[in-house]
Amino acid sequence: MELVERTDHGTVERFARALRLAVYDCELEQQGELRFFYDADVVFNIVLGSLQFMDHRPSWRVGPMLVRALLSMGYLGRMRVLPPHSLELAGLIRGLPSPAEWYSDRLKSFLEHAGVHAHVERLHHLVRELPSDEAKLARFLQELQDIGAHALVAMELGAGTWQQRFKRLVDHRLLSFDQPGPEADEVLWSDTVWEFKTAISRVRPDDRFALNNLRDAAALAILSTLVGRHNAGEQTCMVRFHTETRLLNAVCRETPRLRDLLSYSHPSFEGTSRVDRDMSLVIRDSDYFLVRSSFEALRFPGIVMKDVHPAVQLDQLKALASHLSDLHRTNVPEKSVMLIGQPILGRQLGDVIDEFASLSFLRSLWARYELPPAARELIPKLAEVWEFASQPIVADRLDEEIREIQHTVYTQVARVQRWQDAYLRICGAARQRSRPTEMLPAPDPMRDIGLAIWGIPWTAAQEERLVSLVHGIMGADHEDWIRACANLATLVEHVDGDEEACGVACGALLFLNEYECIVHTIMECTKERGGTIAIGYDVLREAAIMLGRRRLGIAHKQQMLTALFDGRRGLQENTDDLGRFLLGFGHVAYAAWETERGTLGGRSAFGGEQHALIREWAKWSFEAGSEAVMLLGQGSLEWAFAINHCARVGSMAGIERERTEAYLETLLDLRATGLWHYRFEDTWAWHLVVSARRRWDEEKDQRDAEALDSARRQVCAELEKAQRYLDRARPSFGDPLIEVHKMQLLRLQEEVGLWSHRSH
Repeated sequence: MELVERTDHGTVERFARALRLAVYDCELEQQGELRFFYDADVVFNIVLGSLQFMDHRPSWRVGPMLVRALLSMGYLGRMRVLPPHSLELAGLIRGLPSPAEWYSDRLKSFLEHAGVHAHVERLHHLVRELPSDEAKLARFLQELQDIGAHALVAMELGAGTWQQRFKRLVDHRLLSFDQPGPEADEVLWSDTVWEFKTAISRVRPDDRFALNNLRDAAALAILSTLVGRHNAGEQTCMVRFHTETRLLNAVCRETPRLRDLLSYSHPSFEGTSRVDRDMSLVIRDSDYFLVRSSFEALRFPGIVMKDVHPAVQLDQLKALASHLSDLHRTNVPEKSVMLIGQPILGRQLGDVIDEFASLSFLRSLWARYELPPAARELIPKLAEVWEFASQPIVADRLDEEIREIQHTVYTQVARVQRWQDAYLRICGAARQRSRPTEMLPAPDPMRDIGLAIWGIPWTAAQEERLVSLVHGIMGADHEDWIRACANLATLVEHVDGDEEACGVACGALLFLNEYECIVHTIMECTKERGGTIAIGYDVLREAAIMLGRRRLGIAHKQQMLTALFDGRRGLQENTDDLGRFLLGFGHVAYAAWETERGTLGGRSAFGGEQHALIREWAKWSFEAGSEAVMLLGQGSLEWAFAINHCARVGSMAGIERERTEAYLETLLDLRATGLWHYRFEDTWAWHLVVSARRRWDEEKDQRDAEALDSARRQVCAELEKAQRYLDRARPSFGDPLIEVHKMQLLRLQEEVGLWSHRSH
C-alpha cells in the first residue's frame, strides 16, 4: 500500500486523463494534421521571458511554465495564434519597453531569486573553453540531465531580451499567424460568437475586460466554425486550443452549450465519462503536453528520436490509458494496487506517474530526442546567460530586430486591427449619445436620422437593419450595446461594393456623427464598384468631409463645392431627383460656411468683416434649399426638410430675412402633421437665440438704465421662448447637438442676467 499512498488518487486521475487524450490525438495525427492554437497569454509569457518577473519574485507554477519552455525550445511543435489573439498579442508587445541599462542587473537578480545562479555559473564555466558548438552542446546536454524542471524553466526565461526571444520564435517558424478559416470580423455576424461572449462576460464582467472578452469570443467562434465544418463532413484539419486563463478554460468545459460548440462529433463520446467527453473537446491543458513529452510514442510530429523505436509503443500506451480509465470508473482499491504496481519502461507504473507529477521525466528528454533547431540555437545561449546578465545591453543593436518584429506582427493582423479600430471608435461615439431613461419609439431612418436630406436610395430591408442597429446602440442592455457596436464595425469593414449595405452603415454612422467613418465607408464602396455610386452618396461624403472638421482651407472647399454642383448635370431638370440633390448640396454648402464661421450662435458667427466667398456659400446653401422646396412634392418629408433648411440657413447667416420669416412660419404649420421633427423645434429655438444675441450685442452697452432694462426684458422673453422650443425637441434620440444648444442657451441666459431679471 506504500505505493498507493505516495501516488494519490488525484494524480493518477490527472495522468490517466492526459494520457488518454494524448494517445487519442496521436492516433489522429497518423491520419492527418492536428493544428494547435494558443491563447495570447501563453505566447506573450514565452516572449516576455524573465521580463514578466522583473518587478517581483517569480511565483512558480512549474507545470505550465515548463510547457512554455518546451514550446520555446521547439519540443512541442508549432504555436498557431488565431487572428483575435494575434491582435491582442500585437497590442501587448507594442507596450513593451526596449532593453535598458537596468535590464542586465534585473536579469541577474531574477536568476538569483530563482535559485539557479549556481547552475548557470557552473554551466558557463564548463562550456566557455570548449572549442566548438557541438562540443558545447554535448557537454551542456550532459549537465542538463542533472538539473530539474525548475532550473531549466528559470534558465530558459533568462535566455534573451523579449525582442530576441520573439525573433527566435519567428525565425524557426515556431510561431505562426496563419488564418485557419473565417475572418475574425466575419464571425461577429454569427449568433455563435455572442453565445461565447455572453458566457465569458458572465464570469468576467468587469468592463476593463470587455474588449478581451470579445476577442476571446471571436477566437472561440472561429474554432467552433472549424469544428462545425469538420462535423458536417468537410475535409478540414482538426484543431486544438490551449490557454492558461482558468476562467476561459472553465467556462468552455462547464457550459454545456459551449462544450457542444467546441466538440467534435463521435459515437463513442455519447457516454458519461468525462475523459471521453474531453477527447472530443478542442481544449488541451498543461498536463496533456507534459504527458506527450514523457513518452517517445507521443512526441509531436517533426521531433526526431535518437533511437529508431520508442521504448513503449503507442498500442501499449493505449491499453494502459484504457485500464486507467477503467480504474477511475470502478474506483476499487485492489485494482489500484495491481495496476499501479505493474511494470512499464522497466519500472512500476507508480514511478512513471511520480515522474509525471514531479516533472523529473525531463532528465531523460535530452537523451531521447535529437535537438530541435530552436533548441540547438538556444542551448548555447543558456550557457551564456550569466555572462549576458553581467554585461550592459546596447539598445541600438536591437533596433533592426524590433522593426522586423513589428512588421511581422502588424502585417499579419492588419485586417482585424482595422476592425478593432473601427469598433473602438464606434463605441466611443456611441457613448456620446446619452441613453434614454424611458422607452423610445423606433427611430425613422429617413426622418429621425435625416437620411431624407441626402437622396440616398432606400429600401424596407435597409430600414429594418438600420433600426435594429440603432436600437442596440440606444438600448439599456450592455451586451446588446456591445453587439450593435461590433456589428456596425463589421458592416463598415465589409461593405465592399454593396450600396444597400453602405446605406445602412452610413445611416448608423450618421446617427453617431461619425463623419470620418462615413467618408471611409463611401470611398471604399465606390472603389469596389469601379468608381460609380448613387449621387446621394457623393453628396453625403462631401458633407461628412466638411463636418469632420478637416483642415481643408477655403480654396479646397470651393473646389469641392464646384465639383459637386457640376455633378447635377446627370440629373433631369424639374424632377424630384434634382430636388433631392439640391437639398443635399445645400447642406454641404452650409457645412462649408458653418465650419469657417465658428460655433453656431456664438459671437464669432456675427461680428467682423465677412469673407466674400464664405458669404457666398451661405447664399448658395439658401438658394439650393429654396429650389429644392419648389421641386420636391409639397407635403413630402424631403420638402419639409428643405423648408427647415432654408429657415435655419437664413437665421444663422442673417440673409434673406423676409424669405426666412416665411419659411419659419411654414415650418410652424407642420407641427400638426406627421412631418414634424425635433430638429424643427431646434431651428426655431436657434432662430430666437440668434435674434436675441444680435439684439443684446446692440443694446448691452446702452448707458440709459431704463433703455437697457427694456432691452434685457425683450431679450429674456426671446430666450424663454427659445427654451420652450428646445424643451419640446424630443425624442431627440440622444442627439448631442441638442444638448450643446441647451448649454449655449444657458450661457447666454446667464450673460444677459435672465435669472436676476426674473427675481425682480
